[in-house]
Amino acid sequence: YVPQTVLDGFTKETGIKVNFETYASNEELLSKLVAGGGHYDLVQPSDYTAEVMIRQKLLAPLDPAKLPNQKNLDAAFPRRAHDPDGRFTVPYMSGTVGIVVNTDKVKIPVKGYRDVFQARFKDRIVVLNDSREIVSWALDTLGLPVNTITPANLAKARPLVAEWVKLVKVFDSDSPKTALLNGDVDLGLVWGGEAAILWNEDKKFKYILPSEGAHMFVDVLALPK
Repeated sequence: YVPQTVLDGFTKETGIKVNFETYASNEELLSKLVAGGGHYDLVQPSDYTAEVMIRQKLLAPLDPAKLPNQKNLDAAFPRRAHDPDGRFTVPYMSGTVGIVVNTDKVKIPVKGYRDVFQARFKDRIVVLNDSREIVSWALDTLGLPVNTITPANLAKARPLVAEWVKLVKVFDSDSPKTALLNGDVDLGLVWGGEAAILWNEDKKFKYILPSEGAHMFVDVLALPK
């Protein structure tokens, strides 16, 4: 998320050593902050987690006067639904979640979620270890809005998710590309950035936005209160 060269350059320029920690999920970061186990100057949650943190008063308001480079941001990304007034977050990175297929191994067309979660691919699939993501794929597949998280919609999604998880070999949000590179699996649902690394490594890895629907995420920078 932050290249080591950036951290080293910051230390060289300011003399300040950066202590950098990563987490496997937004939920892990949030639980540590809520429990008081993390003391950070800066955190980097995804948009939906930032929304929770704002609601729980876990973030400090930003001072726009100290952020002159905000003017360089693409206007499509600040002040989105998680922080409509832009008081608490600055967008850092956006991307998609989609399907990666090893075309040397998978010879049939793969266009959407139902194509991935087939019995023929049992134990040959990697997916993100992210319950929010998996539920959103099921909602898209059922034609339901991914941001309408109601008991009724979850009840409809639950049987589909239950069938899908039986087919998965690897749940990995940290480095889902690894199982694909090693040949442990043949296809999966991964972060777009991981897919780009795979494609640069070997053009046999193809990235597909699911035909049933896909969403963009925005990861943000924020200050803990």
